Amino acid sequence: MQRAADRVLVVALVLGFAAASGALAARTGAWGLPHNDDWAMLRIAQRLGDTGELRLVGWNRMSLVGQSVLGAGALRLVGGGVSTLQAVSLAAAALLPAVAYALLRRFLPPGRAVLGALTLVGTCELWLLSASFMTDVLAALLVVGCLLLGVAAVRAPARRAAVLLLVGAVLGGLWAFTVREGALAAPVAVLLAAAVGRRDLRAPVWASAGAGGVAVVVFELWRRSLPGDDPPVLVVDLVATAAHGVEALLWTGLVLSPVTLLLGRWWRRGRAWVAVGVTGCLAGWVGLGLDRPLFPANYLSQRGGYSTAELGSRAVLVPDAVWAVVCVVAVVSAGVLVERLADRRGRRVAAGTDPAARVLTWFLALTVAGLLVQDLVGQATYSRYLLALPPVLAVLVLQTVPSAGTAAAPHRRAWVGSAVLLAACCALAVVLTAGTLRSDTARWTAAQELADAGVDPMSIAVGQEWSGWHSAVPAVHAGRDAPGDRGWWTGMFSGASECWLVAVDDRERAGYRLVSAGSGVWVSRAETTC
Repeated sequence: MQRAADRVLVVALVLGFAAASGALAARTGAWGLPHNDDWAMLRIAQRLGDTGELRLVGWNRMSLVGQSVLGAGALRLVGGGVSTLQAVSLAAAALLPAVAYALLRRFLPPGRAVLGALTLVGTCELWLLSASFMTDVLAALLVVGCLLLGVAAVRAPARRAAVLLLVGAVLGGLWAFTVREGALAAPVAVLLAAAVGRRDLRAPVWASAGAGGVAVVVFELWRRSLPGDDPPVLVVDLVATAAHGVEALLWTGLVLSPVTLLLGRWWRRGRAWVAVGVTGCLAGWVGLGLDRPLFPANYLSQRGGYSTAELGSRAVLVPDAVWAVVCVVAVVSAGVLVERLADRRGRRVAAGTDPAARVLTWFLALTVAGLLVQDLVGQATYSRYLLALPPVLAVLVLQTVPSAGTAAAPHRRAWVGSAVLLAACCALAVVLTAGTLRSDTARWTAAQELADAGVDPMSIAVGQEWSGWHSAVPAVHAGRDAPGDRGWWTGMFSGASECWLVAVDDRERAGYRLVSAGSGVWVSRAETTC
């Protein structure tokens, strides 16, 4: 009976999110348009599908091959273009909460598993990424799937079943690695946990580790040898890395606030208040001392996602008072989260009594270490890199909540409050997503009208996705932020100019005259001949 209920929940999660996200993208007119960085992934996958050639475009620092092959296969199977590739991402985004629920159910009863899985739906990252062809959602889905199979492998009573599940986990993890390199933490965590928790699996663990290690090295050497690669550049900035760490913690705290704030009676523990106070000081250091946003770039902000990838300053989508509440909730929840993770008492996972739980703890440790190294070599930590963390952390936190039927169990009011807080997170995510997609659509439509009237698309500065999509040559990463450019991306594309500007504010720009305005965009033309 319970398995039937689980299946119903999984189907509801998949269909419900797919319908809601697809409807939002269609209603805002954003379906079928490039968004943010996905112009690069779209072009690579389309060329692979059309010609069988994997050609990079200079804005492709992640491995992305695993997603490109999947996208090219979808194009050859059903045809279409951008819409088909974005449908692949929508499917992955819809499956992610469902697979997260399956993972959570390995440790928690249904109600708690649903709450933990739905925290993902409360992120604007999942909503925005589901309408694009970015690599983050597919990578997160494969990572969580790898962890699910790994947990099942460690717990499987029969060795044959355990070996098959282990091999499946490693293969899924390696596929995730070919999408984003940071996903390698998942199969490594599975292998470590299996080696420690199951003596009878040590031989297949060593075999999988050897074969997987060779595959990773060969793949990476081949991938980095391709023309048009965009290799990372060593830029060590310890202050920036520390700030990124605090921002990531606050984002995680906000996402998990329905899990942390109302179910554990943290306000009765002095150490929890200490953790909240320290987190508040760190937030003050980042926000006031460094004058940085409290959340990682570049999705969760008052103005919506990736607003710096367009000209001008987008209108605020969330009022200051509401945003202040969001920040306070994030700080308090992050402090409580740290306190819960640091306290081993009453937490079976941290105590190590469940061998399968080592899969999760190893994954967390390796992921944090990987993000730290990545940040130190110049790739800032964006919130979309963190999508696989909330369900894993939800397991650790929810296992500290006393079970139903005990004196310390949360009251029904606490569960209702958690549901209300989750609904508020979802509402915030939808507001930010809708505002971002409307801006994307308005900018693209205005630029397309100019192009239809005979204007050279590369002479229109509207956003990096427009220039990247229309450029005939690969981007040159070193050309970004060139002096004098109004758009930081213009210098990356040879042949790009700024004869025409499509901005999202009405600020006067020297040397330009306003041509038209409407739908939240202002079109200007250079007064001098380009």
